[in-house]
Amino acid sequence: MKSANRKRKILLGSVLVLIIAGFVIWKTDTGRRYTAKVLDVEFIPNQYFDLQNTNAFLQKDSVYKDFRNKCPFHYQMLGVQKFADSSFVFILSEPADYVVFDSIAAVFHQFNIHAEIKTHPVGYDGWMKDVVICVGRATSGNIDNLSKKLNEILYLSDYKSFTEKLPLDTSRIYFSKEMLNYRISLAEINQWFIKDKEVFLDLSDTSKTFSIPDIFQNKKNGVFYSKAPGFVIWSLKKIRISPRSKAISASLYWMRI
Repeated sequence: MKSANRKRKILLGSVLVLIIAGFVIWKTDTGRRYTAKVLDVEFIPNQYFDLQNTNAFLQKDSVYKDFRNKCPFHYQMLGVQKFADSSFVFILSEPADYVVFDSIAAVFHQFNIHAEIKTHPVGYDGWMKDVVICVGRATSGNIDNLSKKLNEILYLSDYKSFTEKLPLDTSRIYFSKEMLNYRISLAEINQWFIKDKEVFLDLSDTSKTFSIPDIFQNKKNGVFYSKAPGFVIWSLKKIRISPRSKAISASLYWMRI
């Protein structure tokens, strides 16, 4: 009887040691990587660490400030910046109204993260909202998978998902540095459209082409686009107004005044 109890204790002790050893090994990246390979699942690095000591957390504010300095006005994107300690910062700028913050945070449920909403002022009293997420530790494969999931939430599809690399190389140009106040003379218009007969297309049937004289002659109505991009013509049906209609319009105008 004593011998059976002794064997039982040894067996239970051995099982307990194996469980503890397995847990210790599983907590290491080597053990987790092996387990992920055996189970054919995504490898997630050990998440037992102090997030506030990561480069991503310490530099998240400067990363966001740099982004908004380069994009001070509306710019919707998903950006990510990687640090040497394998931590990352995601910026989800101006997510649509249908995007729920909890849905974004749920994507990172396997990771040690810090997520917050930043408000960026614009104009007199306007503002834009962005989401900033610090991922304490992840692999490049993890980031790719997370980016796909975020694209699906933000744009309702992960097809050709795209993430911009932060920091951005250059500032976003919102207003052209060139002078865009072009002045086109009637002689130039006559040359392009009447003499040279600029070619136009009707998008409802691109097999046919038209020039301005063709449109006038055939009394075609609609919107036409030049074959060489640059011009849009809107042809409207001529409306004849009778003298009586003019009188009524004038009376209504007088009454409105």
